[in-house]
Formats: sequence, structure tokens, C-alpha cells
Amino acid sequence: MNFMKKRFRILAAALALCMSLLCCPAALAATDTSTFQTVPYSQATAQPSGQRITITGKPNYSAATSNDTAFIFGFDTADGVWYVAVKKSKFEAFKAAAPAQQMTLYGVYAGTLNVNGMPILDIQNGAVTLGDKTSEIADLYAAGQKTLDAQKAASQAAAKASSGKKTGQMVWIPTISGHKYHSNPRCSGMKGPEKVDISTAKARGFTACKKCYR
Repeated sequence: MNFMKKRFRILAAALALCMSLLCCPAALAATDTSTFQTVPYSQATAQPSGQRITITGKPNYSAATSNDTAFIFGFDTADGVWYVAVKKSKFEAFKAAAPAQQMTLYGVYAGTLNVNGMPILDIQNGAVTLGDKTSEIADLYAAGQKTLDAQKAASQAAAKASSGKKTGQMVWIPTISGHKYHSNPRCSGMKGPEKVDISTAKARGFTACKKCYR
């Protein structure tokens, strides 16, 4: 009986593992870059939809358009211009993780851009090589989002610090003699008075003039 229970538990665990692999294949699968091929630019638009292609070049983020789901930006290669599709909501994250520089992209051919007929490479389920590191597109999105979040937090902290600084009232203090600060630089016949923040004047031991300061 114990043997049968143990065997049942082993079978159940194996079944659960199989189901998890079927439901979440992306969790363990990585892009096999060896399955992507370089095609001559002159033959790019003749490729079947879904053809795995790799290109190397530099993105031109200023040349961009979008549709309901994807953001499509220019990509300059040595042979010609491609357009690259990334997830629309993740474009800023992609740009933060992959600033304009030489890179290699792995994606699938997705037809041509309507406005100019140039080929489109969809990398929404692909990978990117920057330097000597190849990253899954999802990992690149996550890294870029982390950068954006850090920048936003730093900006908010700076804005909060700036708003917390109060500009002190400016007053005039004598530079020759006297121990009063004034709102009128001509009060008490001062010659060459210095204009300072009231907190500075108080820190130096000056007190308010009863004639001009109310």
C-alpha cells in the first residue's frame, strides 16, 4: 500500500511538472540565436512572414511610428534601413535599456511599412545583443523599466527638495557699523550696505531696525 501511495505521488509530481511546462514554455525557453539568419537587404522584403532574421546596426529612435500594439522605429544597417517593432507600452523602457548604439537584433520578418515599403523586423518575442551580452527582450524591458523608475524617483526627490526650500526675505545690513538689519537700504544713513537673507543677518547677530522694519 505504501509503495502504491509513493508511486502515485511521484506520478502526480511528474504530471504537475509537465503541465507547468506546457502552460509556461517561455519561463524556461531562451531565444536560440543560431536559428536566425542574415539575409541580403535586397531580398529582405521577399522573405515569408515569420522568417527568423538577425540584423546589426544602430537604432534611429526619431524615425518612428506606431499602431495599436507596437511601436516601430528606424534601424540603420550597413546595407539599408529596417524598421523594428517592439511592444508599444514598453518602447520607453526599451530605449532606456538600449540607447542608440550598435546592436544586433533577433526577430521575425513582419512585412513592410506602409509609408515607405521598408522591411519590418518584429522583436517582441526575440532578443538583443548589446556589446558581448545577449538579452531576452522581456529582460531588456525589465532592465529599462528599472532605469526609468530610478530616474523618476530621483526627479521626484529633487523636485520635493527644491519645493521644500523657502526663499528667505532679503534685508540690508551695514558694512561699517551697526547691529540692525533694515528693509530700507538708506535707513540710518548706511553707506554701501550689504543685501543678505534675513536668516543670514540673524545668524550674524543683527536684529530688526525699529524705524524701517515692520
